[in-house]
Amino acid sequence: MYRKLTAIMVLSAVGLIRPSQAGHAGNNMDEEDCTPLRGVPGVRVGVDKIHPDADKLGLNEIEIAADVAAQLRKAGIKVGGPQYPLLRIRGRIASRERYPHVVAYSVDVRLEENAHLCRTPGEDQPAVTWESGEVGLLKPAEVRRVRDAIQSHVGAFITTWRQANSTK
Repeated sequence: MYRKLTAIMVLSAVGLIRPSQAGHAGNNMDEEDCTPLRGVPGVRVGVDKIHPDADKLGLNEIEIAADVAAQLRKAGIKVGGPQYPLLRIRGRIASRERYPHVVAYSVDVRLEENAHLCRTPGEDQPAVTWESGEVGLLKPAEVRRVRDAIQSHVGAFITTWRQANSTK
């Protein structure tokens, strides 16, 4: 618990998360309720910029997107174009210059879809229908473990997607 609180304080201090997001770590969706993923035929993958020195740190966004796409395809999930909802991967790490002995990170994997709101008929609005993430601290030499965290949360998405789309 102390490690999580320390991570939240550091991430807030360096601007990776807002204090209001502090309870945002972990899988925020009820794994038993996989209804939002029912009928989702596939996804497109988007990886946000992680850090200006991402390539030097082994966190190349293009490679991460390719790894995520391969993980999804291996699980039987189609990966395609704009007709599919967006599986957005957000990984952030704190500037290593400011905290040389520790790296604060956050990972957020979310499915973003267009939704029809009753109050705005005819207009699609973006909505997050599934989300999983974490925050933490690493030693600078362990920063590639952010890739492992991304892979783990994509794995949680795959598990939930399978539950929602299994033919029982």
